[in-house]
Amino acid sequence: MKKLIITTFCTWILSALLYAALTDESFVTLTQSVDVNQNVLERYLTTQVMSPNFGGDVYASYQILGTSTTRQEVYVWVLLQEYYPNHQQLERGTGISAPIVLHIDHSSGVSRIVNHTLPRDGSYYPSDLHTLFPLHISIGLMSHPTGLTNRLQRQLESELPLPVSNTY
Repeated sequence: MKKLIITTFCTWILSALLYAALTDESFVTLTQSVDVNQNVLERYLTTQVMSPNFGGDVYASYQILGTSTTRQEVYVWVLLQEYYPNHQQLERGTGISAPIVLHIDHSSGVSRIVNHTLPRDGSYYPSDLHTLFPLHISIGLMSHPTGLTNRLQRQLESELPLPVSNTY
């Protein structure tokens, strides 16, 4: 029994060290967070990530997937959708649903989003997920979580000032 406990402990320690070496993360930083004001986050997403192409307004719904205090990054799945008025309802314009890395600067004492990185499309997508996101997040993103996207869209459209047209 003592050998089993020692073997298990050593395996856990080696796994933690290997994980930290491969991902530049540690199990300690996974539980810490990078503080970003939600209003600042939403304003950045709606003004800096995607531009409206139909003259409408961009709205955001998102889920924070994790943070890295080591890299000063926030990992987010974002749904951005442009809506423009058409009679008494809103029409969908340009949209994006994707994981994004937000790069944070704390040098002034206040958290500020300085830029962002999106994974590239096509055959670059899997390697970019591995490069941009910590391992525990990139594994979950490989299957492109449609359930999350659908939930974010329902949440977003429930908060709009007018009903949304169901025609595409």
